Amino acid sequence: MAAGTLVSRATGLGRTAALAAVLGIGLASDAYTAASVVPTMLLVLVTGGTLSAALVPILSRDSEEADRRRAAGTALAGLSALAAVASVVLAVAAPALARFLALGARGQPDHDERIRLVTILLVLVAPQVFFLAVTAVTSAVLTARGRLGIVGWSPVATNIAFLLALVLYAAVVPASADQIPVVGLLILGLGSTAAAAIGSAIQLRSAARHLPAWRGMLRQRDRGLVRELRRTGGWTLLYAVANQIGLLVVLSVAARRNGVGSAYQWSFTVMQLPFALIGVTLLSASLPALARAADDRQVFNRVVRRSSAPLLALLLPCVAGLVLFAPLIARALVGYGAADAPGTALVARGIALFAAALLPFAAFQLLTRSCYALRRPRWPALANLAVNAVTVTGALLALRPSTPQDVLSVLVLSYAASYAVGCVILGVALRGAGVSVTVGLLRPALTSGLGTAVATVAVLGLRAALPASGLTDLASIAAFGGAALVGVLPWLKPPAASAVEDTGQVSVGSGGSDTHVR
Repeated sequence: MAAGTLVSRATGLGRTAALAAVLGIGLASDAYTAASVVPTMLLVLVTGGTLSAALVPILSRDSEEADRRRAAGTALAGLSALAAVASVVLAVAAPALARFLALGARGQPDHDERIRLVTILLVLVAPQVFFLAVTAVTSAVLTARGRLGIVGWSPVATNIAFLLALVLYAAVVPASADQIPVVGLLILGLGSTAAAAIGSAIQLRSAARHLPAWRGMLRQRDRGLVRELRRTGGWTLLYAVANQIGLLVVLSVAARRNGVGSAYQWSFTVMQLPFALIGVTLLSASLPALARAADDRQVFNRVVRRSSAPLLALLLPCVAGLVLFAPLIARALVGYGAADAPGTALVARGIALFAAALLPFAAFQLLTRSCYALRRPRWPALANLAVNAVTVTGALLALRPSTPQDVLSVLVLSYAASYAVGCVILGVALRGAGVSVTVGLLRPALTSGLGTAVATVAVLGLRAALPASGLTDLASIAAFGGAALVGVLPWLKPPAASAVEDTGQVSVGSGGSDTHVR
């Protein structure tokens, strides 16, 4: 899964780079960015968020094979039907939603053009709600069955398909065009939707052996699963609604200055790369074990420790790396084509600032999954209200700064602070339930922290001693990677034979005796 995720995120960064090259960092890229996130937002809303961490524990619990297949079929049939209806609603509501997303740009000369672009793109990407639902349910089915490789690799096909669409866009639309013509919008919107359809088809075929026949899906329904989804759905819906309100407010405020919305989303994408490679892989591997150990606190705590310690150890160097190499990453990602120097610098600023959010974001995901495994969906929902309250407050504060750099800084730092608050709330709640969320973290913090400190000093020393050049950048990267690797090596060891869980599932590898994971 990690290998697939690495290639997936690499092609995803290539997709972002290609977008910046053909659209620049301004109105056009902001319009596409705003439209492209709406299908995911709507999917989460109509399904109550049950397609993420909440569904995997339900499908992972021990039961007869026929029962597990029927549960998976019920989830796919019911949630994809809801998503199909949502796709139609999105297409119809596109003009109104586009006006809302452009609220922050009122009074600007390109306000009407922004609404036009977003409206057309929303109609074209509306079917993605359905395809994303199929992808999400099949991902949960495959994860519950331990087939993590397909989940990691299938997005590669999606990214490659959209990259081909961007090549077509560059061939059809002149680089000097002042406005995106309708044919360009069709290529962007339909290309993105076709790419999503390809990814969902790949996962559906892979999950087919774990699903009943289509006729069986329509005729048979797992009533126990439906009841549990309804019980969980109310709280996960609250969780999802809070997230979407927070994101809509951020996107609306970001529209005050051209380029801020794109820089925010693209910087977030860069921050998500190490989380996906490390956090998503480890959390996906440990979530079924968490669900099976929910009734035994001793085993449950052991799985949590074997997830949290490597998560901290492996992400610490990533935080420092994002800060140190933010300008280099931004130049490699968007520093060419239609992108200009100020836009590239804005993305670099966002990458460096998002480094502060990496650890609290990853920790919150682990704590949230622990709550779902314990069948406590209320805790993440209430904690997420506080998370998004901080995010929205930060967005409102971002209405005061006048420069794109200051607006972006306030938005990103408030995002990081929000997840720190969420971690504190969930940590206290889980501790009251007998779950030790901080035990075993001192050793990874010391070993990885020392390696990261040495790596940072090495990079700063090289930059002070050598003139700025490509060779200096390569030397800095090599020095940083070598020094940081020493600190994380203990946490890359595979699990010992004694690390087999009482549930019969091999635990995620750990680098210490009971300490350890998008």
